[in-house]
Amino acid sequence: MAEFSVWSNYLNKAKQGMVLTKFLDEVELSELINTIKYDYEYQVYGGYDNAERVRVIINPYMDVNDNDFELSALKIEYPNKFVKINHRNVLGTIMSLGINRNTIGDIIITDDEVPLIYVILLSDMVEYLKQNLLSINNHPVKILEVDLDELKNLKTKEAINKSFIIASLRLDVVLASVLNVSRNEINSYFEEKKILVNHQICMNKHYEVSSDDLISVRKFGRIKLNNEIKKTKKNNLVINVNIWR
Repeated sequence: MAEFSVWSNYLNKAKQGMVLTKFLDEVELSELINTIKYDYEYQVYGGYDNAERVRVIINPYMDVNDNDFELSALKIEYPNKFVKINHRNVLGTIMSLGINRNTIGDIIITDDEVPLIYVILLSDMVEYLKQNLLSINNHPVKILEVDLDELKNLKTKEAINKSFIIASLRLDVVLASVLNVSRNEINSYFEEKKILVNHQICMNKHYEVSSDDLISVRKFGRIKLNNEIKKTKKNNLVINVNIWR
């Protein structure tokens, strides 16, 4: 978690003009936005829609576009469909090259028969990774730089769709059911600032969830309610949710 001094440094620079941050996770983004409050305009982008890790332009010029975020994408191809490489393998290998986490955005693994891996990163890191990322889990890999537009139509891992019967739409009630943990454990998640609603840290366990809300729980994933909510004969609610782990 970033310290306030980091945000203070960004904001001091913003007094002089436009500032571009490194990659921020959802908690860091929430903290920065709360620090900015209404003092500065800002724009957010992570290379594709609904990216989890993003860069922020503070005090942007009027004509800012996606290119101003200085992001690039690498496609990683590996030998055959029998090789298993997951997100942790990719991130661990990249970190072992001495690269800071805040220079790497989302790592996307497609759901194709022979999966492909995409890494979003700062543009000035592209050549270093192309020259040094030669294998993952002892499997040789091929690195290609691709246009960010290629990320728009990826066959990514689909959401898990499940239904639950709950007593109310209170956030802690919904999460206890979806995560299948006790209310006490959910309370600890609130205390540890692990729960975000629409990219903002949420400390209000009584918050009433709607179908417009994107709920994130650190180290679990993302949750979104579908529109249809039914009542049982005992006045409980039947909700249907999409879960991305």
